[in-house]
Amino acid sequence: ALIREQHLDCIDLVLGEYTPALAAQLPVTSYDQSDIAKELKTAGYYGKTAILEYAAVRTVLVLAPLIATGLIALMVEKEQMNRVLIIGAIATGLGYSLPRIYLHLKGKERIRQMENALPVTVDMLTLCISGGQTLQASMKRVAKEIAPAHPMMAAELTITEQHAELSSLPHALKQLAD
Repeated sequence: ALIREQHLDCIDLVLGEYTPALAAQLPVTSYDQSDIAKELKTAGYYGKTAILEYAAVRTVLVLAPLIATGLIALMVEKEQMNRVLIIGAIATGLGYSLPRIYLHLKGKERIRQMENALPVTVDMLTLCISGGQTLQASMKRVAKEIAPAHPMMAAELTITEQHAELSSLPHALKQLAD
C-alpha cells in the first residue's frame, strides 16, 4: 500500500528504480510506521519517500547476509555448517537492526546540535521581535544570520517559516516542536 500511494521519481531514490521493489520485500508494519516516521524526522529525513528508502536499505542489509550465508554454507564442510549459520543469523539480525540504530544515533546528534544552537537562536529572535519584526520575518532573518554557525537550526527555521506561510504559524511551530 505504501508503494502504491507514492508516485516516485526513481532517480532520486537511494537505490534507484529498485527501491520500491526492495522495500516491498520486508514491509514496515503499520504499528512500526509511525515510530519510524518520527525517528526519520528527528534524524532529519523529511522526504515523502523516507520510509520507503528506509525499508529498502533494511531489506538489502537483511538479504545480503542471508544470501551470503546460503552460498558459504554450500561451500563449507559439514562440520563448519553450524558456525556459518550462526554467524549468518547474527549478521542478518544486525542488518535488520542497524538502520534503526543509525536513525536513533543520528537523531540524538541532531537534537544535541539543536540544543546547542537554541540559546543563540532565541536571543536573536528576541532581538528581531523587540525591534518590531513579526515572528515569521524574525525566523527568516535569524535563519539567514545563523546559517554559517548553525546550519541545521537555520534549515529548521527556514522550514518552519515556510510552513507558516503555507498554513499557519501555530501549525508551523507545532511541526517544529514535533
